[in-house]
Amino acid sequence: MDIRIEKGTRQYLNDCEEALLNSELGRKYFTGAGAGKMAVPEGIEQGNL
Repeated sequence: MDIRIEKGTRQYLNDCEEALLNSELGRKYFTGAGAGKMAVPEGIEQGNL
């Protein structure tokens, strides 16, 4: 399996959200409806993704 980690951009918004929600972090902290949709763009803008 090839895994490539890249800085998040709006181009990959849906992929970033999917990865977050399907991770342990996402399952624990982003369980509310729409939580990932709000967190991902914020993380991208702050340079955290």
